[in-house]
Amino acid sequence: MDIEISKELLRLHILPHRKGYTYFKEALLAMNQRAGNIQNYVREIYLFIAENHGITTGAVIKAMTACICDAIKTDEEYFSDCIAENGRISLKEFLIKIYDLIFYKQ
Repeated sequence: MDIEISKELLRLHILPHRKGYTYFKEALLAMNQRAGNIQNYVREIYLFIAENHGITTGAVIKAMTACICDAIKTDEEYFSDCIAENGRISLKEFLIKIYDLIFYKQ
């Protein structure tokens, strides 16, 4: 599963030299191990990653958000619902979209 995640992140231009890449991989692996509605525990995953790296959840979110602008450009139509009317990107929605791409091959 690790290889599939890496391939999809690279395809989306989320590159390994960025901190967010590592956090995305960890988040997606954690999401795959949990059952139920992903919407309910995404914030817990940010906390889990932060604790593993000795940083704040804000730092995790900031690093992940910094990676996704190029990814959204790879498929603006698919990721369009990740962008609010005010132009802000929803990391939670983006993460769920990537999860669906990898684990459900939509």
